[in-house]
Amino acid sequence: NMLRKVEKLMALGQSNNEAEAQAASKKANYLLNKYNLQRINTHNDDPDIKYLTICHRKKRIESIQKALLSILRDYYYVNCLTSRTYHAQDDTVYKSMVLIGREEALIVAEYVYHFLLETGQSLWQNYKKKQGAKTREKISFDMGFTAGIRHNHELMFDDSAIKINGELSLPVKVAKALMAKNHE
Repeated sequence: NMLRKVEKLMALGQSNNEAEAQAASKKANYLLNKYNLQRINTHNDDPDIKYLTICHRKKRIESIQKALLSILRDYYYVNCLTSRTYHAQDDTVYKSMVLIGREEALIVAEYVYHFLLETGQSLWQNYKKKQGAKTREKISFDMGFTAGIRHNHELMFDDSAIKINGELSLPVKVAKALMAKNHE
């Protein structure tokens, strides 16, 4: 479905209407990068695609970690999956998370993951101390925290896009620059 959408956008990119053509081309490029469609389309292994394993040396993955992986997948151009990692020093198998994507996306996603995880843990400790919260309330707290993070990401992406006929289009700054250029 996504490849068909990109093909339609590429066809629109040949339009005589310059603004429409630019908007369609930019949207197609955005989708190609976001979903790594060049790799899928050519059926070749892309040497730019790497993976990064995050292992906390635990036997399970916490709900906050799963929620953060979902945010990374949706907003940071990486695919995420869970796996098992054998740790020879401990002679134990731990649950791990694997991020897959381009190297620059992996660097950002790993930083965001650790930052949000540490921030969530710090906020939980403060909340627990001030409110006298019980450990059984942590999952609810974590889900509220990650829901807030997701909501803020949605707002950031909504504010940076224009919708034409319900479809995500040019970023606002680019559209304003094009309009200013046309008025000159």
